[in-house]
Amino acid sequence: MDWEGVECNPAGRVNALALQRPVRDSTLFMKGTLSSSLGNLQFLEVLVISRMKLITGPIPESLSNLSRLKQLVLEDNGLRGNIPSGLGHIPFLQTLSLAGNHLSGAVPPSLGNLRSLVMLNLGRNSLTGPIPSSFSTLVLLQSFDLSFNLLSGSIPEFLGQFHNMTFIDLYNNQFSGHLPVSMFNLVTLSDLSLSHNQLTGSIPDQVGNLKTLSSL
Repeated sequence: MDWEGVECNPAGRVNALALQRPVRDSTLFMKGTLSSSLGNLQFLEVLVISRMKLITGPIPESLSNLSRLKQLVLEDNGLRGNIPSGLGHIPFLQTLSLAGNHLSGAVPPSLGNLRSLVMLNLGRNSLTGPIPSSFSTLVLLQSFDLSFNLLSGSIPEFLGQFHNMTFIDLYNNQFSGHLPVSMFNLVTLSDLSLSHNQLTGSIPDQVGNLKTLSSL
């Protein structure tokens, strides 16, 4: 039998853990820090902890031991510190969202190892530095959100290689330079947000290639 928020496989091993405060109930919450023992749940495929503002402290390095994990969502909590570089060594991860915390420091280049990643959301933190060049390998990405951070540097040309991309949100950072023309090869793109940065130059004529774009 499964407990609420906990699912087990037929062998009785925990393979999903989802702890989320209901949107309309401010009285239900958890507090404390994330235990490093979460990294011992070797059969875990889904880990979701969200809307728990009283869960603070760092993201445990031990989560990198979860070799079967496909979905890691730690959204809208009170987590602080750097993003552990070991998260880039979870081989089958498809969804990674750390949005809405108080994370700081650079985006780890090791996240470029996540070749199966379809959705990456690091928005609403205090991350600094450039988009790592190692992200050029994330060719399966469909959704890419780095909004509301302090990221800087240029928007990389390699974003134009992500032919499955439907959503890009780089709103409210410190990106500078020109828009890469390659981005306008993303014919499946439906949402693109680049405002509130320090971009210069004109919008390329190739913007007309984005036939499915509904929000710019």
